Amino acid sequence: MLYNILVNLTKGENFMKNETKPSMMTIKQIAKTGLMPENALRQLLKEGKLPVVYIGKKALINYSKLCELLNRLGDTE
Repeated sequence: MLYNILVNLTKGENFMKNETKPSMMTIKQIAKTGLMPENALRQLLKEGKLPVVYIGKKALINYSKLCELLNRLGDTE
C-alpha cells in the first residue's frame, strides 16, 4: 500500500480520493435508516460491541464498520 501511495504522489494524484471516509452517525440516525432499532443499538453500545467514538457524552458510530460487523454475524449462521 505504501508503494501505491508513493507512486500516486509522484504522479501528482490525490491519494486520498480513492479512500472512503468513515460515515459517523448517532444512534438515532442509524435507527432512522431502519438497520436496527434504537434500543438494540443502545444495548450493543452498553456491551461495548459497536465501533464507536465518543465526543463528550455523544456516541458516534462508524456506520460502514457496523454494516460489516452485521454482515459477518449473518455469514456465520
